Amino acid sequence: MESPCYYGVLQALEVLELKAIEIPASPMDGIDTDILESALQTWPVKGILLNPSFSNPSGYVCPRAKKQKIAQLLFEYDIPLIEDDIFSDLGFTEDRPTTIQSYDSDGRVILCSSVSKTICPDMRIGWMTAGRYTEKARTLKFISTLCAPSHTQYALADFLSTRQYERHIRSVTQDYAKNSMDC
Repeated sequence: MESPCYYGVLQALEVLELKAIEIPASPMDGIDTDILESALQTWPVKGILLNPSFSNPSGYVCPRAKKQKIAQLLFEYDIPLIEDDIFSDLGFTEDRPTTIQSYDSDGRVILCSSVSKTICPDMRIGWMTAGRYTEKARTLKFISTLCAPSHTQYALADFLSTRQYERHIRSVTQDYAKNSMDC
């Protein structure tokens, strides 16, 4: 996993009694792929967890070439990646960043996102595309939560179907851009 990372990830790993190898991430362009590759050669890595677009806490956006390199490493070392894409819609300086998943031809990337950062922190609705891990993810989701708040999901579906989300994102990102110039 990248370092620094969101502290909640470290807490989750601790609860699950999983070990992590922290790979340095630059605040300019993210995880050091040379050190990542060295770790993959040295340790029995079972998976990678990254937040490559507007990473929390550093805010970097991983360049496309680096995202392609990471996808290549996933293929070479036959390991999955959990890609946290929760902040990608909130960028205000360029088009929405590409995902590592967009360079994955084998289904090794599990792409996760949510509306908790873009619409409302209390709306704890998220989604994932799990590629080759879809059936396992579906089973784990079923046994861990059984059901989700359907009224909230229906309300979100209605909101998203009206294209109001795009208008909302434009407004929010314009505010972020203005606020960043005021700093």
